[in-house]
Amino acid sequence: MSTLAAKHGTAAFAREDIDDARRRRPDVDLRAYAEARGLTFHDRGLVPGFRMALPRFDAEMHNLVRGVLPGGRFGVLAHQVVQTHHGSGIQGTFHAVRPSDPAPFWKSFVPDRTDIPILGHFLDPKTDHTPREAFDTPGAWAPATTAATPVPETAGPLPRVAFLQRGRTAAFAGKDVRDLAELGVPGWRAHPRGGPIDDAVLARLMTGPMPALLGELQVPWAEVRVDHAMLTVRRNGYLKREDQLDRFARLTCELADALRDACLAGAPPAPPFTEPLPPCPWATRDIVFADPAMAGPWAADIRAFAARHALALEDPAAFTQLHPSLPVPGLVLAVARARDASRVIFATDVPLLVTRAVRGVLAWPVPGTPDTPPGGLRPDGVNATVSVTGGVAMAWPHRLYGYTSEADELPAVCRQAAAAAGVPAPPA
Repeated sequence: MSTLAAKHGTAAFAREDIDDARRRRPDVDLRAYAEARGLTFHDRGLVPGFRMALPRFDAEMHNLVRGVLPGGRFGVLAHQVVQTHHGSGIQGTFHAVRPSDPAPFWKSFVPDRTDIPILGHFLDPKTDHTPREAFDTPGAWAPATTAATPVPETAGPLPRVAFLQRGRTAAFAGKDVRDLAELGVPGWRAHPRGGPIDDAVLARLMTGPMPALLGELQVPWAEVRVDHAMLTVRRNGYLKREDQLDRFARLTCELADALRDACLAGAPPAPPFTEPLPPCPWATRDIVFADPAMAGPWAADIRAFAARHALALEDPAAFTQLHPSLPVPGLVLAVARARDASRVIFATDVPLLVTRAVRGVLAWPVPGTPDTPPGGLRPDGVNATVSVTGGVAMAWPHRLYGYTSEADELPAVCRQAAAAAGVPAPPA
């Protein structure tokens, strides 16, 4: 354990969490819990497809398990610490707060080049290129339990929104924030990012099971977040008893089902997968994107990939709208169709501005092939996932691509993965 991890600032959302906060790690191990439920115990580390749900640094999580959760959905369950101070935006009551400053006190007296008389006024501060690590900012961290599961149906209607407790958010939180008391759910707010939330979708959510499910999260701190087709549910404290963990996992699955149903209620019928989609609006030139990171280099890179492989670029928004339940890992950025109706899809499960890394997915029709279990198949010896949903097979390597030229090996890897999984292979 690094020095920062051993000495980071601590806080608790509730009095009963104070001992766990001061210990800086849970005092339970979920190996037996995972084994009894057929889950894989990872303890720490990112797992493919869950970058949006899990902390950036391994030191911020413990007891990570993955698999088909109690509740029937594929997902993860973990203990983690949540930053509560120094820009976290979380308001309200905390207990036993002991913030830390990772920089030694003496460093504040070290001269900087901007301290040079007269000349220093015209110089920028020295850029720090030191790699980031956990707990390297001032603040405090509180114990929490996290569960997450993909909900691909949210990618179009609800791409980025958080349902937060009213007392844990700032009084003035933005013009697009909706107080859910007006829809019969007091104490909660909907915080969309990137534009206002669709009124029809929100109304369908709040007339379904969502209010009762949020009612189960009347705890000192909780959040329900949908981002890049991933539902993440967090609450204060390390849940330790098996019945508590099971109920929290089931609650997450039920919330995911409620989100899916509300989003699908307004969706048009899915056309056959073999039917072409409208052309991509940026197939020949850059346009202004809602996500600015897609303009310029990424779009040009994807156009070059399509030209190199004789693929026709289709409208990614149309793909998301017309095939909402296909388990694409994240938001669809680009769709390129081959003559045989197979498609190469580029997707991301985090904002593109965060990192230059996308996932390549190959999708092809497999009529009559049974659906795979939730989460798909991960055949031995192939670092990839294969999934079949509604007569469409999808495969994606677990590696990420910084440039689409790295995806030239995608079809070969996906054919190998399909064969190992016993799924009809895509055309050569």
